[in-house]
Amino acid sequence: MSATVAWLPASFRGAPFWIDETGTTTGRRVAVFGYPYREEPSSEDLGRLETWYHFRGFTIGPTYAADRDALFAACGDGPQSGTLVHPLLGALDVRCVQCNMRESREAGAVARFDLVFVESGTGPAPFGAGDTASSLLSGVASAIAVVENVYASVALVQESPAAFAASLLGGFGAGFPGSISGLTMSSVNALLGLSELVSTTPTAPATTAANVTALFAGAVAAIAAEQLVVPTPDDPVAGSLPALVTTADPTYGLAASALWGLNPSTAAPGSALAGFTAPAPGQFGAPLPPVIGTAPAPLALAATQQAVTDLICGSAVAAICQVFANTEWQSANAAAAARTLLLALIDVRMEAATEAGNQALYLAWQGLGQLAVADLTQRAQALPTIGPYDAPTSLPALVLAQRLYQDPTRAAQLALLNDSPAPLFMAPTGLALSA
Repeated sequence: MSATVAWLPASFRGAPFWIDETGTTTGRRVAVFGYPYREEPSSEDLGRLETWYHFRGFTIGPTYAADRDALFAACGDGPQSGTLVHPLLGALDVRCVQCNMRESREAGAVARFDLVFVESGTGPAPFGAGDTASSLLSGVASAIAVVENVYASVALVQESPAAFAASLLGGFGAGFPGSISGLTMSSVNALLGLSELVSTTPTAPATTAANVTALFAGAVAAIAAEQLVVPTPDDPVAGSLPALVTTADPTYGLAASALWGLNPSTAAPGSALAGFTAPAPGQFGAPLPPVIGTAPAPLALAATQQAVTDLICGSAVAAICQVFANTEWQSANAAAAARTLLLALIDVRMEAATEAGNQALYLAWQGLGQLAVADLTQRAQALPTIGPYDAPTSLPALVLAQRLYQDPTRAAQLALLNDSPAPLFMAPTGLALSA
């Protein structure tokens, strides 16, 4: 007498169905090579074949139509994997590859399905890639050296009035620490000391340039010291490497310095900078008044103003590159938005270098932009995308995470993504990661 096997109720993403027959396929992936004038081939093992699950099933009874629609939607909606309760193997993480549904008038209240699932695997396929973040940081160091040399050269050639440079640098230094977000008072006080050093050394252009870039290096170091975190190794979004905390402003306020003295409202329509509003007069980063006149003195003042602006803005853009190189983006959308913003800021620097006729500076910014694109594009490839979710009613984050990801441990991530003040009452519509 044969033993009776208890079959579990089958379901996919919570949608139940009955089983007529089930089958499982696996094996080895083998590459077979044939050669001229040889009777036997050669073969090479390429690893285990993915496991496939085949079902012939049905929905039946008074609720067959609702069960049919739920199963059909579960198989076709959403790119993420889901939980399949196999009648013999238990819960499995799979993706639905094929769902064939058929009904007939003679059969009555029954819908039949041919279903094919494949194991979802552990993540995106591996690919060989260089350390683009390190390449970007190396490019930042090269660009900073060019920015410093250009400032020293312009200031020396034009013999610009030191008092005018001091007033510009002093005005910048006074507002800079307050424009950096997410820092404690101890870090702000340290930056205040650096700011005073910047504004008190305007007579030695090389020293002034070095002090300005040191001020931004201090800001980057302070941000890293206070915002750097080590995510848990099993975190599906942030990974396991130390990374900067993502905030509403991924530049931590450095974008205000990258546009210091400029008027972003003049940006071309569609530019990433077109949405920035120029600060009001007297506020940090307010557009600088133009220097009027064609006599030697006004021309020297105008050259000084442009040199100081290029030094500060260029140093700020380089600092943003450093911050972005250390940021572990939560989604491909965030990485793409950061790339768009950074390229817009670099474009402004390239235009300024073109207007000044400085080819070395133009090439430095062009090269840095290429490294930034490579880094942010490559790191975005393995990240999930953000898309909308639509629940029938307000649900707790735990329940919503189970419905969307079949993983209630991601409830906190879901609440953070939607900036929800009450995770027990998530909005019926919102944003979710694709995986």
